[in-house]
Amino acid sequence: MIQIGTSAAVNVWSSIAVDWKVDVDTLALVAGVFSAILSTAGFIAGGLINDKNRVWWGYPGSKVIWALATAGIAVLPNNTAVFIAGVLAYAFALGIGFVCIRLVILNWIRKKHWLNKPADPEMVG
Repeated sequence: MIQIGTSAAVNVWSSIAVDWKVDVDTLALVAGVFSAILSTAGFIAGGLINDKNRVWWGYPGSKVIWALATAGIAVLPNNTAVFIAGVLAYAFALGIGFVCIRLVILNWIRKKHWLNKPADPEMVG
């Protein structure tokens, strides 16, 4: 339920980690475990952002974080700390983007009166 190409860089972290001199164990922790944790945190943060503000603010906000993380990785020096910070910021924005696009779509469906119940069970679980 997201547009094509969103979060595409997640699939290339292992191939570009060599350029940043990241060892295999650090790559596994950062691109695997810590990315999953921060993506989940972003998912929760995105839900809170959309609860406090209008539904439309979270998704563009996640794109700004994505752009900053990607630009930071591209512009800053190639070292392990930059790689870790960029990957984790990207994962956090990924979580925000995933929840926000779902909420935008659900909001659109509700406005069209296609969904009259308070929540779609398929989206919850």
